[in-house]
Amino acid sequence: MIAMVALLATTLLIFLSSIMRTIGRPLNWSLEISMFIFAWCVFLSADVAFRENRMMNLDLFTNMLPRKVRLCLSLFCHLLILFFLWVVVIYGFDLTWRTRLRMFHGIDFSYAWVTLSLPAAAVFMSVTAAVKIYGMIGALIPALKK
Repeated sequence: MIAMVALLATTLLIFLSSIMRTIGRPLNWSLEISMFIFAWCVFLSADVAFRENRMMNLDLFTNMLPRKVRLCLSLFCHLLILFFLWVVVIYGFDLTWRTRLRMFHGIDFSYAWVTLSLPAAAVFMSVTAAVKIYGMIGALIPALKK
């Protein structure tokens, strides 16, 4: 819901900015704020897509594999995803700390709030990945016993 509201707010802000520029009263801060809102929208939407299994995948070959092999392969891939997400969290928070003094042009707003969107979303996606891994292990244990 937050991602949808953020996308709507970005769209409305850019539309309002173009109208104000047309009538001779440009909103100089609108591009920076819309970039901030859009960054959060994109990364929060990535978590929603990951949670609902709407990410792009290639399952043409994996669907031909036996169920046990598919589960093991999926578990391995999700463990790699979780590892990558934690690397993003660590380096993302480091980047956020480094950009804390950088300000947007014309407004007193730290660029760190934009860079924080990446590690924050990576934390959310890590929780999603951990829940999926837990479910896969729960499905894999009975499958291996057969």
